[in-house]
Amino acid sequence: MAKMTFWGTLRGRGQSTVERGGSKESGLTVEAAGWKGRIVVRVYQDREGRDSFSVVMQPHWAQSGPNTVLAEGLLNHEIAEDAFVVPALFA
Repeated sequence: MAKMTFWGTLRGRGQSTVERGGSKESGLTVEAAGWKGRIVVRVYQDREGRDSFSVVMQPHWAQSGPNTVLAEGLLNHEIAEDAFVVPALFA
């Protein structure tokens, strides 16, 4: 069994919290959607073995449209110089 490298929690309408994990091989992908779109957050190890992330806005499953990368970079406690973050989000 693969060792968990990434963890995620989900809280919604119910009173309980659900936790899931992902390994360095599988990563962890979370999708949260409304009627007009969804956000996909992925944490994973890149080719150099660094913990990384991406945040992408996508159309709802039943719709078509562009995927918009909102942020991507290394998963650490600060925004790295080489990270891509949509500037308007943090202005």
